[in-house]
Amino acid sequence: MIDNEIEKQTLRRLKRIKGQMGGIERMIADRRYCIDVVMQIAAAEAALHRVAEIVLRNHIET
Repeated sequence: MIDNEIEKQTLRRLKRIKGQMGGIERMIADRRYCIDVVMQIAAAEAALHRVAEIVLRNHIET
């Protein structure tokens, strides 16, 4: 079970990632340079990976 602080932290991160995804969507709609889009996708993937690490660490510790 996720404790309250971890829940707040992960939800805050997920909201930020949601914003990143919206930004990527706008970049594609605006036909932005492909490498810029790919870099933003990589940043969002890294952010999701970090959330997964936090959740897994919490699981191991409890």
